[in-house]
Amino acid sequence: MPLLLLHGGPGAPHDYLEPLAAELSKERRTIMYDQLGCGLSDKPQDQRLWTLRHYLEELRSLIELLELDEFFILGQSWGGMLAAEYAASKPAGLRGLILSNSLASAETWNREARRLVGELPGPLREALDNAEKDGDTSSTHYQDAALEFYRRHVCRLPAWPECLQSSFAKLAEHPEVYGHMWGASEFYCDGILRDWDIRPRLKEVKTPALLISGEFDEATPAVQKELREGLSDAEWNLIPRASHMAHLEEPRAYLKAVSSFLDTIDSGNGARG
Repeated sequence: MPLLLLHGGPGAPHDYLEPLAAELSKERRTIMYDQLGCGLSDKPQDQRLWTLRHYLEELRSLIELLELDEFFILGQSWGGMLAAEYAASKPAGLRGLILSNSLASAETWNREARRLVGELPGPLREALDNAEKDGDTSSTHYQDAALEFYRRHVCRLPAWPECLQSSFAKLAEHPEVYGHMWGASEFYCDGILRDWDIRPRLKEVKTPALLISGEFDEATPAVQKELREGLSDAEWNLIPRASHMAHLEEPRAYLKAVSSFLDTIDSGNGARG
């Protein structure tokens, strides 16, 4: 069965998922797309389009257009939020769900992000706190502190792959969707998704699910716990030495987890969790 990849952000285009797609496409049809407002898609300056409802309809339209009768979805970060929402609507053709480095509640994400920020060295922590209070993220101190957080919890590779740099560069060039929906930074969701919480509806998801996160992920074990406890048929794979970009940091372990899950369902044996 084919696999549909949903990128993160919101507004971080598909580039950083290309190495994963290249490996997975050796075994099955693998589909990526850029959501409206980023990457190769149109970028209308209309905030009324930048909603969860719109991106769900966009996803449904794509599945219909491609005539996908039976398929898997892998959603990374924000893509996992979108995938979970779609799965909760009980779509007929969805056979397996992979929520990678994702979450069930913006409230819990914010709480865990504040905890991780609190573990930074004092001057860096103060720079982030001051920027949040002043609303000014342009200072060198803030940029240094943000980079350290990213090195710890987003991508721990000493040199970031070109595909990841490309996604971040395009996000920086067109930050409107991210800013409107999520907020100014990874550290605190204060955009329109700030009250997002799918925990009460996770029981509606009947599809076998795989959760993936990294040992040092900003999507912490506390964040994953809510997904694992809420889903009726889920397993969780924690990737050692990785963070939020586990598919780039530890590609072999990540690919093994994904392929094993997909192959199990392909063979008709259901989820293993």
